[in-house]
Amino acid sequence: MRRVWRFWPEIGAGVLSGLVLWGLELSIPLTIAISVFVMLASLGFVWTYERYPKLFGIRGSMATTALIFRDATILLVYHPRQKKWLPPGCHCKGSQKPHEIILLAIEKETGYKAEFHKVHTKTTRTDRFMVEVPQPFYVQEETQLSGEGHEYHYDMFYVCTVHDEEPKSGGRLAHKWTSLGELTTIVQEGWTYPDVERVALRAYTVVK
Repeated sequence: MRRVWRFWPEIGAGVLSGLVLWGLELSIPLTIAISVFVMLASLGFVWTYERYPKLFGIRGSMATTALIFRDATILLVYHPRQKKWLPPGCHCKGSQKPHEIILLAIEKETGYKAEFHKVHTKTTRTDRFMVEVPQPFYVQEETQLSGEGHEYHYDMFYVCTVHDEEPKSGGRLAHKWTSLGELTTIVQEGWTYPDVERVALRAYTVVK
């Protein structure tokens, strides 16, 4: 039943077109035929859009984000392009692995050397062909509008820790430790996204 209701807009389009045609006093067979055609055309558009997004100018990628806590604070970096304070992270390019590139991104952006929190599994080779890698705490699909069209990516959130009070080297981005209570204010003022606060609070309840 849930799968059927997922397509209620397309089914509704077919029903609505049928009502309009019925109001125009077209024959019943023609009304049904056109209504079915509209519904199937709508379903076909959605099917194509979901499976072949590049046809509509939508580009896909994979991203990875680090939630780094110290007591009741979280490490944020300032992104000049977005003009937002966000957790450290990056897009994965080519054959880059999310659980490897995120640790490099943290050091590059903040200067801190980080490691995964114990909530993640360690990288373990289970046999000749299988390797168990650290699992992300949270994964979400994001859709954005850029100058080149729509972009969507899967963002993998990892919980990480740093042991040094100060970074080993200078990061390329401005960064700060922000109290979790302050996140609400930052969101309200537009300095970060609501999902940053939501995911951070959810992760902190697990690791504290």
